[in-house]
Order: sequence, then structure tokens, then C-alpha cells
Amino acid sequence: MQMTMNMETGVAHRKVHSLVSCKVLNLYSGLGGNRELWESCDVTSVEYDDAIAEVYAAKFPQDEIVVGDALGYVQSHFKEFDFIWASPPCPTHGQYRHNVGVLGKGFAPVIPEMTSLYGLIVFLRTYFAGSWVVEM
Repeated sequence: MQMTMNMETGVAHRKVHSLVSCKVLNLYSGLGGNRELWESCDVTSVEYDDAIAEVYAAKFPQDEIVVGDALGYVQSHFKEFDFIWASPPCPTHGQYRHNVGVLGKGFAPVIPEMTSLYGLIVFLRTYFAGSWVVEM
């Protein structure tokens, strides 16, 4: 099993094969920016916020939309997919908070909440046989 971590982009992944005709789980789907280039695949998206999920559903009506907890969903359904994409929220560790908040506006630095982020990476690396990407 080969996993790669690109520290410049903040992406951990197992080798990604073609997304043609495969089942994709899109965790923390948001408005679907990462989804726009995926073609010829069946996508299930998980988004916690109802209003954001409605916008996603309007943009990608062919996708199955699940409103709920991404980690709970992946834990129960990971075996149903060929590829899992996760882009967890990053309010404590994102570049915007660091550059604009801490450096630009003088916000105090905080220790990032990384439990679910790294927990997801460990879970996928240990139990999921397919390809996956986790953005950080």
C-alpha cells in the first residue's frame, strides 16, 4: 500500500486511478468546486449544511446528496466506493487564517483541531482498498 503526502499542497492520497465509470464518495462536498471536472462517474456527496447541500444539488442534480456527518457516513459506507475524496473544513489550520488572520489582523495563533482530519487518513489508509484523496 503506497500513500503519498505532498506537504506543499497539503494533500494526502493513495494513487488515484481514472475516475471513468467508478463510484465516488465526495466528503465535505461544499458547493462542489472539486466535483466540476469529474465525468462519467456516480457521485455521492456528503455535506453537513442543508443550505450548502441545496446549492450543490442544483449544480449537480445527477449526484446523490447526503446531508449529515461525513465521518459517520464514510465509516458506514466506505466499502461501496472506488474512490473517496475528502476536503475537511480547515478554519484552525488554513492558510487564510494564518496569512490574513494571524499575520494580517493580529489574531492569536491556535493549535489546530486535527483529530478528524488525521483520523480519516488513518482510517482510509488502514481499511479502504480503493484510491483516495484528503485535502489539508
